[in-house]
Amino acid sequence: MITVLLPTDFSKNADNAIRYALRLSGKIDCRYVFFHGVLIPVAAPPEASMMMIDINKDAVQKQLEAYAVKMFASAKMKMPAGRVSCLVSQGFTVGEQMLDVVKKTDTDLIIMGARGTSKMRKVLFGSSTADVIASAKVPVIAVPESYDYVPLKKMLHASDLTNIRKELAFTLPLAKIFNATLEVAHIADETLKDEKLIAQAQSIIKRRSYKKLKLYVEATTFGQSVATDLKLLIARHHPDMLIMFRHKHNWLGRMFFTSRTENLIYETKVPLVAFNLPE
Repeated sequence: MITVLLPTDFSKNADNAIRYALRLSGKIDCRYVFFHGVLIPVAAPPEASMMMIDINKDAVQKQLEAYAVKMFASAKMKMPAGRVSCLVSQGFTVGEQMLDVVKKTDTDLIIMGARGTSKMRKVLFGSSTADVIASAKVPVIAVPESYDYVPLKKMLHASDLTNIRKELAFTLPLAKIFNATLEVAHIADETLKDEKLIAQAQSIIKRRSYKKLKLYVEATTFGQSVATDLKLLIARHHPDMLIMFRHKHNWLGRMFFTSRTENLIYETKVPLVAFNLPE
């Protein structure tokens, strides 16, 4: 059984992401943790802040529990008995609270909206909180606002092939769960080193028994950013989900959490799975 963390700020975008999460995970043996982080006002005196939070926490807890029931009904799913919990925490940043909840609940996966309408708007991209989320040892699925759920049939795994063996250890089991096609797409740079990486990846993929695993090598466009190449890649492959790995030594890791990348990727309206690749 895997534990899925479902953060919410009670916005419509969070509602949409959680409906997607519930329907996506319907075929998996899951335990769900609904989470809401209450922000402590930095400007207020500590005593006043803690008193205000304590008074509101019980009310927010009841609100979150009712919200969980509503979301299962909205997804047209029966709430699994004994497998749903609701946690409300308090802190100065949502990201720090979330990482604490991940550790306390042994979370395996976080699924949340890519863009919130409140303080959680920048949780994943374009802020210092992005680094906190990136440091979590669990994958994050970011669901674009207004994305309508479709069955997961094709997954696009964008890779520089440097760590393809490690990456497939994460992505292949995920593809098998959904019986989905897994397309590994690489943007070639026509160097000798890149040619060796492609040959190595072809050999590794050929030895895998999963028949729906494929490798595509795409030509880069001179003078075009990697983020733009990714956007075009998604347009050509039409995936139901994009998979990217964040590693400090690869180009995806260096460019992943930038405002420019955020804008380009979310124009595609495709859910993104972000893995923080272990060293």
